[in-house]
Amino acid sequence: MNKGLLEVKFSSCGYPSGTPELWRSFSDQSQESFYQGLTRGLPKGTKVFLVLHNDGSPEGMRISFSESDKNNFCFSRYFYQQGENWVAQHSTARVNGGMQGHNISRIVQRNLMEFYGRLKVKKIELKASEVGVYAWARAGFVPYGYEWGQLRGRIAGRMRFLEAYPDPKEGALPPECVRTVNDALHDGNPKNLWRIVDMKQKCYGLPLGKLLILPWTKQYMHRDFPLLDAKRYGATEQVFWDGKFDMADKDCIARMKAYIDVIPKDQPEMKARPKKGKGPVFSK
Repeated sequence: MNKGLLEVKFSSCGYPSGTPELWRSFSDQSQESFYQGLTRGLPKGTKVFLVLHNDGSPEGMRISFSESDKNNFCFSRYFYQQGENWVAQHSTARVNGGMQGHNISRIVQRNLMEFYGRLKVKKIELKASEVGVYAWARAGFVPYGYEWGQLRGRIAGRMRFLEAYPDPKEGALPPECVRTVNDALHDGNPKNLWRIVDMKQKCYGLPLGKLLILPWTKQYMHRDFPLLDAKRYGATEQVFWDGKFDMADKDCIARMKAYIDVIPKDQPEMKARPKKGKGPVFSK
């Protein structure tokens, strides 16, 4: 643990307490303004915690926030300096059952992207798993080159299974879908993951882009999916990847904008918590 570890907490009423001088060394934005921007559009009762690691000058800052009391959603971001630039790391992003379907993750990402711009963050890093392997690719994140090599093998194995066990309702995958996936998998550019996750062709109740990358478990698969056959086939190995978002890459920015623009322009701030429900976490 670094010397001078300091925890700065935002109070339950929404206004922060702590050491303004350390905050100013991290951002030119006031803590009150940051809080209002970060929680814009989120349910009432959100708590935000800041942790600064300081040994004379800030080495990094972790921003964690979750819904108070029920913990129906939780996000954590870590920032560190790389040379003269800030880098953001996405360490946790989780939305539990009752909060799903309310654009929580998109709202958070929209608010954070505005903050990243003010902070002049150069890139965002993450480890994608669970639903995140699909969602973050849709939002413009790209796996590192060595990760794309592993992904290609796992997706290719799943395609072979889907060709051997076609959806009885939809039938065999159209040749153009098979060709698109194969072309993407034979290209060494990691951005080809986008071509795969964007595929809309239905297969076993899901768009093909989701089916090829989500975990093949009961939690995510349609009840008609031949999961036991997939296990025997050796096609259920979980997909996960490490990657980044380049804040200077126009392609990444365009995908993030499309991901965020799903939020209705006039969506009111949620005032009542939805009832609890069962469901998978959004991502981690």
